[in-house]
Amino acid sequence: MSGIAIVPFQREHAADFRRLNLNWIERLFTIEAPDLEVLDNPWGAISNMAA
Repeated sequence: MSGIAIVPFQREHAADFRRLNLNWIERLFTIEAPDLEVLDNPWGAISNMAA
């Protein structure tokens, strides 16, 4: 087993979600306003996608 688990998003994951996503976006692209909107409020962005 690899030690990697896929779990439902929870509010306590927000800081790690932001950090991990900023890392790969900055390496491959340029951070843009829509990126920050999602990363600053991932719960709202995820909830809106389900609606």
